[in-house]
Amino acid sequence: MLTGQRNGAVAPCTVASRSCAIRIPLTLDGTQVAGPLEHVEVDISASQETVVGSGRFGASGIFFAVDTNTNDQEARMQVLDAPSMTLATFAASGPYIGVAAMTTGTYSDLRGQGRRPSRHGRRPARLQPGRERRGHGAGE
Repeated sequence: MLTGQRNGAVAPCTVASRSCAIRIPLTLDGTQVAGPLEHVEVDISASQETVVGSGRFGASGIFFAVDTNTNDQEARMQVLDAPSMTLATFAASGPYIGVAAMTTGTYSDLRGQGRRPSRHGRRPARLQPGRERRGHGAGE
């Protein structure tokens, strides 16, 4: 489960304004919890964070996009390695007007790119690993 809350942290996460990934270990048949919850948190922004989209990333990863409600340059696209429960930055975007309104994002294995909507209604912005989107309209 991925969280980024504006009104209180979801246990076992500790800080409401951070993005958090929770792993719930299940029995083989998937009907019961088999152990304690595991979690990892990342502080992407000084503002509130809300997970707005996710997608499969390779064989064992999860790509997720975060709305930070700020136009600053921030690492809004993250990758969770599920087996190790570690987080890494996929790409950063900003600073430019409109990046605070990011409403969704996902990853395309076929293209090897993160994808998010364009601010101007054109085709989706393509995000490469480790790349930064800077300036007004960069990469749109």
